[in-house]
Amino acid sequence: QGFQLGKVVILWCLTTSIVVMVGLHSDQTLPAGRVLKSDPNIWCVTHPSMDLHRLDAWPDCFRMSLSQAEFMERRQRLAMIRDFFPANDWDELLEVAVELRRRGAADGEVIAWHDAPHAVYRLVPVRPGFRFMHVRAMMGISPDHGAKILHELDAALPRTQFLVSDLKRVGFEHPEEIGDRSATGPDLLPPSLNAKVRGQFPYTHPAVYRSAAGRGRYVIHEVSPR
Repeated sequence: QGFQLGKVVILWCLTTSIVVMVGLHSDQTLPAGRVLKSDPNIWCVTHPSMDLHRLDAWPDCFRMSLSQAEFMERRQRLAMIRDFFPANDWDELLEVAVELRRRGAADGEVIAWHDAPHAVYRLVPVRPGFRFMHVRAMMGISPDHGAKILHELDAALPRTQFLVSDLKRVGFEHPEEIGDRSATGPDLLPPSLNAKVRGQFPYTHPAVYRSAAGRGRYVIHEVSPR
């Protein structure tokens, strides 16, 4: 009898889970995550994997003939996190990769300094200029760890040609000092970017390219000779 009861419980859990995923709820509900107008205690929940707009893109996930640009567009459309800085803008990052290829970037000549753009190594593709990824996050582990990263960076810079920075990460670290991130000046950086940030690596190296026609989040810097 206990075994039969267990089957009933499992069946009930499976059925209710499917109902939640597929989104079988009343037409009175508002979009997912909102409450019913008639009852603030009832939530409408639709699992992201069953979102109809996302399901439309599934066939493309199995296509082997997508160009790199088409693949990035699908990746951007399926992204679950958009506002937090570690979530890349894949369309803009591909622009950076194309520009690095145009400039002849080779293995060991590119360093992505902030926490998200290191994916550009695979898009170019080139071997990283040094061994650290999520650089800014790793520097925060401890002062000793940060000093070690800076020491290895100092050793890597003589063979490095290009640096990639992320203004969105800067806006997270220094929200009061970046101003309007989408604006651009003659040096490709936001005119309101504080002098404190401009005096920090990698902004001490000249910007030579910025994504989204000069108003995006990613910046390519050319390493200045010492």
